[in-house]
Amino acid sequence: MRLRPLELRDAGAMLSWMHDPEVTSLLSANFAAKTLEDCRAFIASAARPGPALHWAIADDGDEYMGTVSLKAVDPARGTAEFAIATRREAWGRGFAAFAIRETLRFAFRDLGLSVVYWYVNRENARAVRFYQKQGFAPLPAPPSVAPPALARDARMVWFLASAPVGEDAHA
Repeated sequence: MRLRPLELRDAGAMLSWMHDPEVTSLLSANFAAKTLEDCRAFIASAARPGPALHWAIADDGDEYMGTVSLKAVDPARGTAEFAIATRREAWGRGFAAFAIRETLRFAFRDLGLSVVYWYVNRENARAVRFYQKQGFAPLPAPPSVAPPALARDARMVWFLASAPVGEDAHA
């Protein structure tokens, strides 16, 4: 498995998870309304520079299994928001664990960030268990770097990863 740039050929598989109620039922966006053209537009926008970075999570045959992102990347503050969505076919196969490790490694080592945060709906027990299994404990309150509108949403459980202490972030 690997992370790679999103490609237009990923649009159909991306749309498949967006239209899978089991995948999206506890996500905040209305993915059921998305179209193939929406997916293509997202992939095209991911290729442009900006405050968000998106990659495809691909299997050994280079098939798209999901998308992992660093959003709201703020080098001045040293922060970014993590997000991930995978196709149901990827569940239980190690793709999400691989993607979070690689994305955090990139955030801290290559971008020099100090904090990456994310949130999930507290009803999404599967996601909460996944992050705990990866070694992340839910925070007792939203982190100070959380966007205020999201921080007020009591439905969310917050997580945070910090750059390793004592290491040069660019090493």
